[in-house]
Amino acid sequence: MNRFDAFFIEILLLLIVSHNNGLLLNIIKAKAKWSPFIALLLASVILGIITGMDIRDVADAVQTGVGNPLGNVDRGFGAVFGERFNME
Repeated sequence: MNRFDAFFIEILLLLIVSHNNGLLLNIIKAKAKWSPFIALLLASVILGIITGMDIRDVADAVQTGVGNPLGNVDRGFGAVFGERFNME
């Protein structure tokens, strides 16, 4: 097997895992009736673990991915987010 075949197989497996993670996200939202925000966080953590990331790297990625955008949000807009999630 050459490098191109190995790379293609790795990309294909990553696409399959990502698709299944999307299904997991929908199941969590529909069956467990959890908040979409929590369901997305859980599905992201599961995807990171399945793809072979270290647990600490998964935690750092989630913290960076969620913390940076929300850290730049105005306090008033953050209050709107809080009310929106509280209503669900």
